[in-house]
Amino acid sequence: MILELVLVTAAGICLALAAVSDVRSFRIPNRYPALLILLFLGTRLLWGFSINDWWHLLHFAIALSLGMLLFKLGWVGGGDAKLYAAAALWFSGTSAALLIFATGMAGLVLAIVYLLRRKLRRSDDPAQKKERRIPYGLAIAIGALVVGASLGPARLVGQQAPASSIIRFEDMTG
Repeated sequence: MILELVLVTAAGICLALAAVSDVRSFRIPNRYPALLILLFLGTRLLWGFSINDWWHLLHFAIALSLGMLLFKLGWVGGGDAKLYAAAALWFSGTSAALLIFATGMAGLVLAIVYLLRRKLRRSDDPAQKKERRIPYGLAIAIGALVVGASLGPARLVGQQAPASSIIRFEDMTG
């Protein structure tokens, strides 16, 4: 249990550091996505691989493929694509929609804040007024942290929740 929390906390710190780097310099060094992948693999080495890990790998592969396509089209940065794919590895296919939604909502709020900030900025520098980049690594980190916190560390590392904590439909209907 303690080691599980250490690995999940390290992944959270890694996401936070990637977000800070993106906000400061619009760059996400490769070490952050690589570390997220290694931490995920560490959880699997400690607790073993299961058949459900294929969903994690599929989520990762789809996220990386789509991210690289969006990068090629110039819609996202390469660091953003790699960070999202590495974060996606931690979430099964059933959690993919939650991660996409949370990241999208965080990205929407971030885009609004950046648009307002640029609108209110009083600068005669045309380069600053045309700046369109948004540090989307921040939205990815927020989305992954929110969904990860809502799922809990046991679900992130693939451990089954205790039967007493599972809510069944029959229990709610009487």
